[in-house]
Amino acid sequence: MTDRYNALTVVLEQEVRDDDLESLVGAIRMLRHVIQVVPAVEESSLSVFIAKAQEHLDIKRKLYDFIQNELK
Repeated sequence: MTDRYNALTVVLEQEVRDDDLESLVGAIRMLRHVIQVVPAVEESSLSVFIAKAQEHLDIKRKLYDFIQNELK
């Protein structure tokens, strides 16, 4: 039996101004089976800030470890 889906989530690589996003939203709306596209406004909450900071720290640690291993 195959799975059936009722929604997709798209994550942008960075925050984009609403007027710059109009063409992308319009293109997604034109796709077959799409009934609604709702852009999510950027959150500036503490939890988002913490998540981003933790992600950046993780990337820095991985980069540091990579460099250390390459210099050996």
